[in-house]
Amino acid sequence: MIQNQLIGLREIVLQDDVTSLAQSSSMFGGADIKIVHTRPKPKPENSFYDEPQFVVTKYAKELSWLIFQLKDVFSSELNYMNKYEFYSRLAERANKSIEIHGEDLSRMFQDVLDDAEDMAKRN
Repeated sequence: MIQNQLIGLREIVLQDDVTSLAQSSSMFGGADIKIVHTRPKPKPENSFYDEPQFVVTKYAKELSWLIFQLKDVFSSELNYMNKYEFYSRLAERANKSIEIHGEDLSRMFQDVLDDAEDMAKRN
């Protein structure tokens, strides 16, 4: 079921204008990750909470849209114990893609979807 949804999501990403689809999307923040356009100032050291893992990209809206889509696809599998690993892996993959390929939206989406498919195969 998840594999089929991921295939469908990949087709949407390849065929549709994701920027238009993401226009009304909120910016993703949760489970210790945050998708942003620019990195905010660090919190004071005496803050109770650690800094989230940031993904800084000019495509923050589009990536947030994809993360929300993946949240829906994996909703039956995610819980309070595994959601941190799930979102952290997606953020790490996005950051790695940006590091290697620069601000290439298509490549970043393909990399994040590849990682989502790897996680789906584990379950």
